[in-house]
Order: sequence, then C-alpha cells, then structure tokens
Amino acid sequence: MKLGIFGRAIVAASTLWMIGGTAFYASEQYAAASRLAQGHYNECLDSDLDANFCSDQRDIILTAHTDHLDGGLIGWAAVQAGVYLAIGLIVFLTLYGALKWVLAGAHSQTNKS
Repeated sequence: MKLGIFGRAIVAASTLWMIGGTAFYASEQYAAASRLAQGHYNECLDSDLDANFCSDQRDIILTAHTDHLDGGLIGWAAVQAGVYLAIGLIVFLTLYGALKWVLAGAHSQTNKS
C-alpha cells in the first residue's frame, strides 16, 4: 500500500509524538517522584531521625516511583504516550471521516442540480 502525503504526515507526527511524549511523561514522572521523595526526606529530618535513614528512605521512594513502574520509567512513559496517541488518532480519524462524508454529500447535491 502506498502512502500519500496525508498518511505520511500522520506517520511522521505519530513518531514525533511517541519520542517527544515519552520524554515528556518520563521527565514529569521523575520530577513528581523527586518532589515526593524530597518532601518525605524533609519531614523525616524534621522528626529528628537519623539523616542516613532519611536519605535511604528518600532513595527508596524515588526508586519505587520511577524504576519500579511497570516497564521501568521509560516503558511506563511510552505506554502513556501511546495511549494518548491512540485516543488522538481515533478522534482525529473520526472527525476526518465525518467531514469527508459531509463534503461528499454536499458534492453529490451540487452534481444533481
């Protein structure tokens, strides 16, 4: 099957989204995990607990929210980007198909007159 310009544009945009979206979701998840771990670390130090214990707990929390995600951080982020890509393509192609159908009906009306 040969792809026209429309099909090639969709493939190129999807590829760019998967690369950019994966990087975006990975960085957002890592930043959220870092904020959570640092918040716990600060609370732990405020409780007058040992700094080494607090540091170990911070590392455990960070690892749990990044490396221990299903598929690792990058795998998890790629799945997130893929889900949004699939939803976006379904919506776009539905709207595109509806618009083509409406325009085909308008075109057939002008040919009858």
